Amino acid sequence: MTSELLDELWDAKRTAEYLGTTEDVLARERQDRRGLPYVVIGQRRIRYRVSDIAAYVSANVVVPHREGDAR
Repeated sequence: MTSELLDELWDAKRTAEYLGTTEDVLARERQDRRGLPYVVIGQRRIRYRVSDIAAYVSANVVVPHREGDAR
């Protein structure tokens, strides 16, 4: 398998910084089984696939309705 086939993995710190949140929030979301998909490496190392982060952000875009726009 070549590195071209593998998705980049970010740790919780880098993911939290990118999303503007904290590692504690990510941990709580994992515990509650909501939020981002994640990868467990070994028994304790948590990583997030960059493609999952991008998909999560895209899926949570809110486009506000402006007055006068057709619905």
